[in-house]
Amino acid sequence: MSDGAMPNGYLRAGRSATAAVRDAATPPRLAALSSRRFGPLVLLLAVAGAAPGVNADQPWGELVVAGRPAAPAQFLGCTGDGSLRFDAGGDAPLAVDADALVRWSTPAASRGSEDLYLTDGSRIRLAPAWAGNRGWTVGADVASITGHQLGDFQVPRERLLAMGLKLPPNEVERRRRIDELLRRQSEHPASDLLVLDNGDLLAGELKEAGGPPQVAVLHSEIGRLEVPLARVSGIALAKGAGANTGTQPPRVPRILVGLGNGSLIAADSMAADGERVLLRSRSLGEVRVAAEEITSLQGFGECCEYLSQATPIGYKHTPYLELPWSFTSDRNVLGGLLRVGGKTYLKGLGLHSASEITYALDGRFDTFAATIAVDDAAEGGGSIIARVLLQQDGGAWREAFASGVLRGGGAAVAASVPLAGAARLKLVVDYADRGDERDYADWLDARLERTADDRSP
Repeated sequence: MSDGAMPNGYLRAGRSATAAVRDAATPPRLAALSSRRFGPLVLLLAVAGAAPGVNADQPWGELVVAGRPAAPAQFLGCTGDGSLRFDAGGDAPLAVDADALVRWSTPAASRGSEDLYLTDGSRIRLAPAWAGNRGWTVGADVASITGHQLGDFQVPRERLLAMGLKLPPNEVERRRRIDELLRRQSEHPASDLLVLDNGDLLAGELKEAGGPPQVAVLHSEIGRLEVPLARVSGIALAKGAGANTGTQPPRVPRILVGLGNGSLIAADSMAADGERVLLRSRSLGEVRVAAEEITSLQGFGECCEYLSQATPIGYKHTPYLELPWSFTSDRNVLGGLLRVGGKTYLKGLGLHSASEITYALDGRFDTFAATIAVDDAAEGGGSIIARVLLQQDGGAWREAFASGVLRGGGAAVAASVPLAGAARLKLVVDYADRGDERDYADWLDARLERTADDRSP
């Protein structure tokens, strides 16, 4: 175990979150063999094997819980009452209230050629085509889909957002393709869209698609069109009452569950179901998966509020020369995925130097917390200083946190700032080296926290 880690796997003050993620690749029991501090008892535990309930096939990832330091942990499953069970290196499994979960690990990339995006934030990797026949059909009211390693589902059509076909394997490029599809659909919100391989756009009402004979039937201004799916690279559905951009669900799920195949399932609850985990989804109904298939969890419970879902009361960017930058929610400042250390993060803010963003506080939360780094899009460039300022009513701003210089490709740093007495919160990104060149700052999982004991009855 590294000198920066405590025996139970939790972080000491000042230890970077990147180091925690790196160490999470090695289970704490085995890493402890490199230290003599813990004596023969640790050696005995390691030789005897993993504690009961530990799954050797399950990955280790960073566990972030409201009110607790981050820790490497392994997901074990759920209890009957919906609590989440983790091995965090202790003698007994750690039970976590789902409402207190911020994040465990980061989602796996989808490598399939076809993904389905739903209005609740779910992403379903579709089963590969077999003998030219795709495993999905879209009808007037319902879509029948076969998820890769997930089985068959009936999804109400109003839950459909978009479908990416012929997607590239690169995670960043495939998300860029979907973003462009949704951008084009936002320009035609009342129409269903087909995007062809050559970039042409067909708008109208999609009557059916998929299944034999592998065509999309679209009623457009020029009449009824039958378009072979072999020519289609994307489908976007008209925005209905529940539609969204794919990052801001109209009603946020309790947990976004990532699977090893790259799917993300928006679940209102998780519970034990024999040896499996039962996910209850608004769009998919009941989904049962093995615990070892779950490779990431993103919480949306009562104990935290992500700033990417809050409205700031002020934003200011001071250009180094002339180019202005806006802030971004759940994306880096270039509009791409939040990526640090080769991992993708679902929640956070993107800011460019020199900028500041301000939020009003209402007294419901105890702590501001985030992990701050330069996004991978900087390709090793960029250098920033991140600061957190607090203001009491009518008072002067007070610096509560300063990161020091953060550089592209370097370690991230975790910030945890008590909010007692504060009326406003300001996040600041300043220049460091080389002006503002590639200063793509990510505030990962930027959030307001309160402990489970502080929740409203």
